[in-house]
Amino acid sequence: KWPAHNPSILIQDEITIIVQVNGKVRSRLKAGVNSPEAALKEAAFSDEAVKKWLEGRPVKNFIVVPNKLVNIVV
Repeated sequence: KWPAHNPSILIQDEITIIVQVNGKVRSRLKAGVNSPEAALKEAAFSDEAVKKWLEGRPVKNFIVVPNKLVNIVV
C-alpha cells in the first residue's frame, strides 16, 4: 500500500523572515506565520546584527512584506 496523504504535516508554525537595511540582507529572524507588523518591527530592531547598521541614523521608512521580509530604510 501507498502511504496516505496527511496535509497537517505540511503546515508550518515558524518561518524565516529576511531583514534588510537599505535593501541589503543583514539578518534573518524566526517568526510565527502571519506575525503582526509590530512584533516583526520589535524583533528586527532588537537584533544585534541590525543594530550596528542603525546606530546614529534615523529610520526613514519601515516596510514589511508579510511572511517574507522586513526592509528598514535609513
